[in-house]
Amino acid sequence: MISNNRVIRHVPNAITLLNLVAGCLSIVSAFEGNLQMAGVFILIAAVFDYLDGFTARLIGAYTMLGKELDSLSDVVSFGVAPSMILFHLLKKSRDRRFRRAPNGPFPAGNSFPSCCFLFVEVRNF
Repeated sequence: MISNNRVIRHVPNAITLLNLVAGCLSIVSAFEGNLQMAGVFILIAAVFDYLDGFTARLIGAYTMLGKELDSLSDVVSFGVAPSMILFHLLKKSRDRRFRRAPNGPFPAGNSFPSCCFLFVEVRNF
């Protein structure tokens, strides 16, 4: 029989997984062009991020798995997901502004919106 202590100490990890799922749903929403829902999912991920830390402190459940899972969830929810929203906004803005010139004034052409992914790299420092 599994003791309640072993199950309870993984509750923060389950909440962290909800954070990760919300971040992934934000990315999917951004891919589909639904930027409002993408933003809502980031806010939901922020709530789960707060709750997992609060729960871990409350019950004293600190594990290496939880630490690594929280880091992964943070990168996805607050690094990749906002970058996807920014990418979509830059691409849409460029397409409207430079409709007649497909590459626009940017020497990199279509790769210009990709610069928003530098946000993910800068966020990790």
